[in-house]
Amino acid sequence: MRPTVYAIVLVLVSASFVWAAGPRPQPATAVAEQMVRYDRNAALGEALSTRPGKPDELQDLQTLADEGLSRARALAAKYPESAEVSYLLGSWLLYGYRVVEETRTTVDEEGVEHATPVQTVVQGLGDGCEEGLEALKRATVLEPGRGKYLVDYGAALFDCGRGPEAQELLRAAWFGQPQLAVGERTQVGILLSKIALEELRPKEAREWAYSALAARPENVVAMQRLRRLDAAVKGQAEAASATPAESGAAGDEGVGPE
Repeated sequence: MRPTVYAIVLVLVSASFVWAAGPRPQPATAVAEQMVRYDRNAALGEALSTRPGKPDELQDLQTLADEGLSRARALAAKYPESAEVSYLLGSWLLYGYRVVEETRTTVDEEGVEHATPVQTVVQGLGDGCEEGLEALKRATVLEPGRGKYLVDYGAALFDCGRGPEAQELLRAAWFGQPQLAVGERTQVGILLSKIALEELRPKEAREWAYSALAARPENVVAMQRLRRLDAAVKGQAEAASATPAESGAAGDEGVGPE
């Protein structure tokens, strides 16, 4: 073999070893394709939550759900260190829509009950929240600097009835763990407002709502205006509540012996 040919072969063989030993390609394209299917499922499921579904719509929804979850699980098995795959899996498990059959009872004019099977849609493809929450949590661990993963994990904790955990996580995110984009910061403020209101802390809920509004610089003037209006309403309410007492005191001065 001539030296030049030998050198070319050696380079090609070395390159093949480097390629084989290098990092496995991330599944960005596959995840992007599956997120499109997830978005279709979510949009159709939300629509069918407000109206009866046609047979072809229900079939399409269920097909998207079955194939979407199956492919997300396959990607998770193939790319266990991918944050975007974990996020995809958690999204399907917690927020994907599926078709269920319910029995609805109606009573006719003669008082006879009739049981009718009806297909409807529900959200969530997993058995409870745990597997989905674990997948979303794993995404935050694998890519801690991605604000979207952290915010959506906090929202999922809240949706699954774990408000205190959600509040702790979201407060940490608000105060810089990690640094949030403007839109993500607004989402965090709104979620913390919801949590506070659910726990019967309306004053704190209002402050978080203001903070969410102020996260966008273009809203600062409107927020300041709202605070002035709040102060005016509060002052008016205090004046109105004080008026009857003052009137009563004034009336008492003219009663009784001189």
